[in-house]
Amino acid sequence: MAITKYLPSQFRDLFLGGSKQATFSVTPASILTGAVGSVTGVSWRGAQVGDIILVTLAAPVAGVHASGDVTAAGVVAFTFVNASGASFGGAARVLNATLLRPATV
Repeated sequence: MAITKYLPSQFRDLFLGGSKQATFSVTPASILTGAVGSVTGVSWRGAQVGDIILVTLAAPVAGVHASGDVTAAGVVAFTFVNASGASFGGAARVLNATLLRPATV
């Protein structure tokens, strides 16, 4: 079932644990087309295991997808999937990230 109408408060109760945004500059190693690469050990003060990280490239690249995971308290890893048809990485990339903390049940 598709969401046909979005209300700003529609998912508010799911994330009452909090949210915050940050920008990171990371330099992934060169990732060949069809491969996956990551940047680990990035410090994000306040991040907790179980938090949800939403990631976008500040300068989007068609076919390259980024995601984030909290690997330890205050530490995140960013993963890149390259389906662009060309290698990706080897240069600094700016990531915009949003941390969502699910409400406790």
